[in-house]
Amino acid sequence: MPHFGLIDEEKLGPIQGPLMRSRLHIRGGRRRIISGDIANGILALYDALTSAMDFYLASHQELRDRLIGAGEDMLSDRNLFLAFQKNGIIPENLEWQELDFAVQLALGRNMGNYNWRKLAGKLEECYVWLEAAPFDEGELPAPQPEPFLPGKTA
Repeated sequence: MPHFGLIDEEKLGPIQGPLMRSRLHIRGGRRRIISGDIANGILALYDALTSAMDFYLASHQELRDRLIGAGEDMLSDRNLFLAFQKNGIIPENLEWQELDFAVQLALGRNMGNYNWRKLAGKLEECYVWLEAAPFDEGELPAPQPEPFLPGKTA
């Protein structure tokens, strides 16, 4: 977990906590991918997306009220992602099935010939739309060494 031990999300609160978690996972995911650990990088970037959605929802009361009023299930990553797309908050060029497929491959450590670069680019665009990026990495807590090295998965 790129954020483990670096922040206290509860202390940061319901808006800044998910935002900081998202940014730390963006940084961690990028670093893992650059080092060749593609599977863990994709998983970190996925966590960055879900945290960015949590941040966006917490910081936009009118959207939260609208989704609740429409009966949207905001506890499911999939349903929240689709509700955000329906409301023009996440670009339509990333499909949930594509994201879920990549996450399943990463969980199985079987990235094989999967075009993760295309997915990573789409996720980066989502972070901007969700107001979690761009950001100054110098404002984030310094990264800690990884507690374990699960092996590279290209």
